[in-house]
Amino acid sequence: MISGYSKNGLASEAVHLFKRMRKVAKSLTPDSVTLRSVILACAQLGSTELAEWVEGYVQGSEYRDDLLVNTALIDMYAKSGSIAHAHAVFERVNMQERDVVVWSALIGGYGVHGHVKEAMKCAGVKLNDVTFLAFYQRATTRVLWIKGGATSTP
Repeated sequence: MISGYSKNGLASEAVHLFKRMRKVAKSLTPDSVTLRSVILACAQLGSTELAEWVEGYVQGSEYRDDLLVNTALIDMYAKSGSIAHAHAVFERVNMQERDVVVWSALIGGYGVHGHVKEAMKCAGVKLNDVTFLAFYQRATTRVLWIKGGATSTP
C-alpha cells in the first residue's frame, strides 16, 4: 500500500500509513522496499522535517547500511535542497559500494540546485568552459522540466 501510494503521487497518504503501521503494528518491521517508498513520499512532499524523521528511523533500523535505502535518502535530501544532508548520507556509504546511482543522486542534487562547481569537484571532473556549459545545460533543462510539472527529465 505504501509503495502504491508513493508511486501514484499520494505521498501524504503513504507517510500517514507508514506512521500508522509503526504505531499500531509495532511488531511489523518495514523492509527495504517499504522504507524506500516512504523516503520517496517524503521527497515528493519536500519536507525537511519529514526527511530528518525518516532518516532517523532508518539510522535506528537494520537498514542503516543498505545501499538502496541510503541512495534514496541522498536523492530525497538532494531534491529538497538539503545538499549538506545529502552529502552527509553519501559520506556514510562505504566507498567500495558507491555505484553510479549513488554518485548520480549526489551530483545531480548539486547541479540542480546551482552548485555546479561542487558537483564537478565531487565527480572529480576538472572544470573548464566545455564541462561547465555541458553541466549547466543539463541542470537548467532539469529545472525547467521540474518547474513545468514533469517528474523526470528527458
